[in-house]
Formats: sequence, structure tokens, C-alpha cells
Amino acid sequence: MLISFWFLLTNIFDLDNLSASLAVSLAITVPSLFFIFMFSTIAYAIGIGYLCILLVAHFLLRGGKTDLVIAGLIGSFSIAIYQPFFILILITIIAVWVYCPDEQLFRRIKNGVIVFIISLPAYFIINRLFSFLLEDQNTLSYVFKHVNFEFGAILRSVHKSWDTFWDIITLDEKKFGIHHPWLAILYLLTIGITIYSVLVNSKKYKIVRIFFIVCISLVPIVTLFLIPKTPIRSQIYLPFIVLIFTGMSFPVLKSWLKIVFTVLVFVAIINNSVVTNYLIASTIVSYELDSKLAAEISHELQSKFKIDDKKRYTLEVVGFKLPSAHEFEINTEVIGRSFFQFHQGDRNRIAAFLRIHGVPVEAASDARRLELKPFATRMPVYPEDGWIQLYENTIILKFGYYSRVQRQLFRTKPAGKKSRENN
Repeated sequence: MLISFWFLLTNIFDLDNLSASLAVSLAITVPSLFFIFMFSTIAYAIGIGYLCILLVAHFLLRGGKTDLVIAGLIGSFSIAIYQPFFILILITIIAVWVYCPDEQLFRRIKNGVIVFIISLPAYFIINRLFSFLLEDQNTLSYVFKHVNFEFGAILRSVHKSWDTFWDIITLDEKKFGIHHPWLAILYLLTIGITIYSVLVNSKKYKIVRIFFIVCISLVPIVTLFLIPKTPIRSQIYLPFIVLIFTGMSFPVLKSWLKIVFTVLVFVAIINNSVVTNYLIASTIVSYELDSKLAAEISHELQSKFKIDDKKRYTLEVVGFKLPSAHEFEINTEVIGRSFFQFHQGDRNRIAAFLRIHGVPVEAASDARRLELKPFATRMPVYPEDGWIQLYENTIILKFGYYSRVQRQLFRTKPAGKKSRENN
């Protein structure tokens, strides 16, 4: 990711090394980026996705017919890595439009449209093909099926989208643990400077370029409007927008204005780092508390029930554990969240976590859970004595009453085999 950002600014947007270093540092310290890195099932692939975006820009600027096809196919690959990358493709194309010379603008617009038209359909076609081959009908479920085109409450949705975006860009304390306004200040300031650079440097099509800049700045709000449940970890485009606007701001500033802007960027980098360190600390503390609880469960099972490490047990979880109070307490998406709390007591996650800590368990089937309900209902609740039980080869952990998610099983007919909640 770092290399992709660096090459994008220095080789494609022709920034000097110092300006590029500051812009990249600001982008990679945007705290929302930590959310996707903590989502470990895909964290390692995100850098590859950003590399694909760099290649899309490279082949788009080359502009040959073959180059455009390659750019479109690379774009479809980035979407396959993580669906929100289709938004980054769009932002990259628009940024090229803003930055290109006047005489090339309409050719760049045509080429950008071609690349986007290739990327999205190619992804859908390949996705459907693999869905058919793998007999998996849920591969589009993460983002695209949640797009909301209901226009009955547009004003309310727009207002909510703006509030959510503003909470993220201002690093709201409820979501990030610490509130720092400098990222929001830089975001708005760089938009203004980028518009000013168009007014100063462009001889033609100023209104068109300013329209493109406004489009990029509104992408997060529009995305939240169309997909209201977009988690922070999916907003991988926000650091990229910060990178583009900050990079475009440096060349137009001269003398003391550039010095002042550099100082503001440096302050924002420090504040971003402080917030990210807080998120890291919260996550580490929560993990350590979970590990301590897993050790207690293992000890209880060994001392009281003499479980056999070579034997495989099933696991049922009733209720979920509320997060423990600590100095770095925060509970936003996966940040600071307990494994024993996630998805209101997801036995699959808890079983996997306990296996890491030496407890030989796998999640109980739905049919088995129905059988266990009468016994589990009578059990004491954590941390009372007896909240851990071994019942006919099934380990039962009772943190409370059955949660809303867990109760859904009792309203439907079980399939008779292990089911996995959609996380």
C-alpha cells in the first residue's frame, strides 16, 4: 500500500519527494484504515488491491486500446479482492480527469468511462461464473445487494449519511476513543486548495474540473447514502481521497503558505497516529482479557470435568459477554470487541478462539442446540459457579439469556447440521 501510494504521487501526479512523503504519511495514518487491518481475513490482500489501483491509473494514462482493456481487467481483480475497491477505481479515474492537461481532458474522460465499464461488468461476469462452479450464491452479498434506492426518505438518509461521515472524518470519540479535529480540518482545507489550483492553473474547463473535485469529496457521503450499513472497515477509499487531495494541494502553495500547510499536515499525522495507537491498545487489551477468560475456561474444564485433550467436544454458547471495563475501552466494529461478545455470542468464533487456547471444541449443530435448551436455560449465569457445564459431550458456556441472534434458531426449523452465522 505504501509503495502504491508513493508511486501514484511521484510517477503519475509528479509530486516531489518531500510533498509525497507527507501526503502518503497522512493517508496511511488515517485511523479508519486500522479497522480493515484488524479484519484479518482480508487485511493482507488490501495492499494488493491498492497496487491494482496504481496499475489502473498507469494503464489509463497510457491510453492505448489494449492498455484500457488491461486497466479494466486489473480493476475487476481489485473488486474481487474487496468489493469497495470499485469506488477507488472511480475516484482514480476522476482524479486523472482533474489532473490531466486541458487538451487531453475529453479523451481521458472517454478512456476512464471505458475502463470503468470494463471493470464492473467483468467482475460480475467472473463472479457469477465462479459462483456457478462453486455452487455459492452469496458471493455478491457483502456490498452490492445492500444498495438502497428507496427515495421516500431521501432527506433523512442524506442527513444520516452526513452525520456518519462527519463522525468518521472528525474522529468521533464514541467510534475512535479519542477525538481530534485535524483530519477534518485538513480534509476541508485540501478540497479548497485543490479547487483553487484548478482556478489558477487551468485555462479551460474549470467548472468541469471543479465538478469532478466536488464529486470525489462527496463519494463517502454518497456511498453511505446508497449503502447505509457500510462499516468503517469498508471505507478504504477515505485514506485514498485524503492522499489525492493532499497531493494535489502541495504544488499550488508557495513560500510561507507551503510551510504552514506542511506544519498542519505534520500535526494531523501525529494526531492520527495517537488515535490509531489508542485503537491498537484497546484491541490488545481486549484480546488479553479474552485470553485470560479462555485460560479460566480451560482450567475449569480440566479441573472439574477432566476433559480429554485428544477428544473433540461440541460447544454451545448462551448469551454473550459484555466488554470488560478498562482504560482503553472502545467498542466499534471489531475494535476492542470481545470474541465472547461478537455477533451476540457466535459459537463458531468462540469455538475457534478456544481451540487456539487448547480447548478441543467445535460449534454445536442447530439440532444439538435445540436439544440442549432445557438444560442450558436452568444453568447459572457467568460469573456464578456452574456457568460452565459439560453435558453429554457438549461444553456449555452461559453468559446470560439467549441473545436476539441466538433466539432466531428457535423460530426456524434446524437443518440438523452445523450452521455458520454470517459475520
